[in-house]
Parts: sequence; C-alpha cells; structure tokens
Amino acid sequence: MGAYRIVFAGPIGAGKTTAIGALSDVPPISTEVASAEAEAVGKATTTVAFDLGQVLLESGDLVQLYGAPGQARFDFMWPMISENAIGAVILADNRRPDTIQVTLDYVREFAPRSLPATAWSASAAATYTANPASTTIRTRSRLRGSCCR
Repeated sequence: MGAYRIVFAGPIGAGKTTAIGALSDVPPISTEVASAEAEAVGKATTTVAFDLGQVLLESGDLVQLYGAPGQARFDFMWPMISENAIGAVILADNRRPDTIQVTLDYVREFAPRSLPATAWSASAAATYTANPASTTIRTRSRLRGSCCR
C-alpha cells in the first residue's frame, strides 16, 4: 500500500477547497479564514496554508489531495505542498478576463514539480507537456477528466 499526493492549485476563488471537499473520503482539513481578498471575488473566506483531503483506493493505496493557497503572498508554501506529488490539477476562475494567462501561469509553476498536470475550468483545459512553451488550450463543453497517471 502506497501513499500518493495530488496538488490542487489555481487562483483565489477557483474552487480548490470545494473540489477537495467533494472528492475526499473524509472531512478535509482546511485553513480557511475571513479575508478582504476573498470578498473581492465573492467569497467570505480563503485558504491561508493548505487544504488536505484523502481518497482510499480499492487497492489500499491512499491518495492525498493537497490544496495550495491561491494568493501569491503564500507562494512560499507551493514547493512544500508539491513535494513528492504525482500530479497537479490546476483550476481556473472563468470570471477573470485573463483566465487563460493566469491558468497557464499556474500550470508553468506547478507542472515542473509534479508531472503530469491538467488545468480545468468550465470552458477550457490546458494540458502541460515537458516543455511549458508547448502548453495548449482545448475548449471543453463541461468539466471532465481524470486525475491519476
């Protein structure tokens, strides 16, 4: 039985905490606090350290779901959260006018630490390859995909 780590990353308000809560087999650990920055994007709280959920697979393997804080001021946490990760899920906030660029920035930041990485939003997906310059955007009609290698 092994333990694996998948990192959820993206800007504030993209849905990282919500995704981990929906996927986790146990109530996730969350470090949500009230924040004016969160209120600016229509939320009451934001993650200030990380979220942690887990999924127990039929094989007995444990998949740990780590949510990275979305604010740049917490970027010092990103390498610690990404350490030994087998992959990253990058969530996008489609309310932003610069959604594609911001999402690609997160893909470029997290994918080198934890390959493979897939970026998701309701309307676009960015798939990272070994070269960040070759990141591509594909239109999707709805959220879908898989998480593990």
